[in-house]
Amino acid sequence: MFTAIITAIFIAALFALALLIKLHAPGTSKESPPLVYRYSSKAPLSESEKILYWRLKTALPEFEVLPQVAFSHFLEPQVPQTAAFSARQAIAEKSADFLIVTRDFGIVALVELDDSTHSKIKDQKRDDMVKTAGIKVVRWPVKDMPTQEQVRHAFTK
Repeated sequence: MFTAIITAIFIAALFALALLIKLHAPGTSKESPPLVYRYSSKAPLSESEKILYWRLKTALPEFEVLPQVAFSHFLEPQVPQTAAFSARQAIAEKSADFLIVTRDFGIVALVELDDSTHSKIKDQKRDDMVKTAGIKVVRWPVKDMPTQEQVRHAFTK
């Protein structure tokens, strides 16, 4: 008798669960349709970044200048498999203002233009990550934008 009661409760619970899943399945709700996100376009670079981009391009004609490159596109975690997920998460939402590369896309340097949104502590952690891959980091404050000559000098010393 006890087993029959337990079995009946179990079957009723399964039925209730199936009903809940059915009611909450996509396309079965009587509520409003799912939200469709709308977007507008925006410039990929700030005004200061545009100025520096053209200075980099002009001062370094032998290189390519790639703006706004995600760290995950040029950094690969070198950690045990058990730490790979957290290592990828550490770079997941980070991007370089500019990546300077050779014509065959060998990495020369990462360039950052520091404005008021930058934090010295966070920037140092980012730089340390990049440097572990053997990549040179060049930083310029936006209020002290380099001239073409200063850019050239930074890459010829």
